[in-house]
Amino acid sequence: MAEEPGEHVLFQNVWKENSTSIDVYKASAVREARRVAEDGPEAIVEEVKKSNLRGRGGAGFRPG
Repeated sequence: MAEEPGEHVLFQNVWKENSTSIDVYKASAVREARRVAEDGPEAIVEEVKKSNLRGRGGAGFRPG
């Protein structure tokens, strides 16, 4: 099976040195918090809508 192009969100920090440390996690969380503050909540909602995610309750509702 071929890999899909794009960012691998789940494993994005795996290859970083000390990736299992809390400090690496906190640095990533701070970066994301700044992004939300700069872009605003509307931009984040639009990103979720574009992702085509579906709910897990069986009906497949979109989260946006």
